[in-house]
Amino acid sequence: MSKLGRTVAKGLTAFIFANLLFYALAGWTSGAQDVISYQFEEEINLAGRLYGVPAGLIAAVIKAESNFDPQAVSPRGAEGLMQLMPDTARELGVEDSFNPLSNILSGTKYLRQMYERFGTWRLALIAYNWGPTNLVKKGEENMPEETRNYLKRIGELYDYSLLDRPRRS
Repeated sequence: MSKLGRTVAKGLTAFIFANLLFYALAGWTSGAQDVISYQFEEEINLAGRLYGVPAGLIAAVIKAESNFDPQAVSPRGAEGLMQLMPDTARELGVEDSFNPLSNILSGTKYLRQMYERFGTWRLALIAYNWGPTNLVKKGEENMPEETRNYLKRIGELYDYSLLDRPRRS
């Protein structure tokens, strides 16, 4: 490599490092709107690619559900990062809801199933949080305050305008 090439490479490396440092200190992460935990970034990206779910949305769900605590248990018994209910986890073949990779893959698979069933990420999130049976029987207009707050929280963490886009046929 020429002297000029080495100088450019060093400058580019310094530029990239400075930008990464700036964003890290500012608390920003690319593509996930301030919610991807570096500890689970690989698992989130893998699940997103595998099931066709935006990584930023997965990260927003994890942030809203468990605040990135893989040992989280809700008062209703939901477990792990994506707060899988035990029956749902069993249906998805989850052996250990507290295993981060298993929980993220299964939770993302379930979120994708809800998206395929209901047609928008917004409705998928309502079904994910409130349950698909409740959504079908009671209707979106009757969702509880907890689910309304959940949607609001996801919208704060992820580009809310993307949630109402219908899926492509």
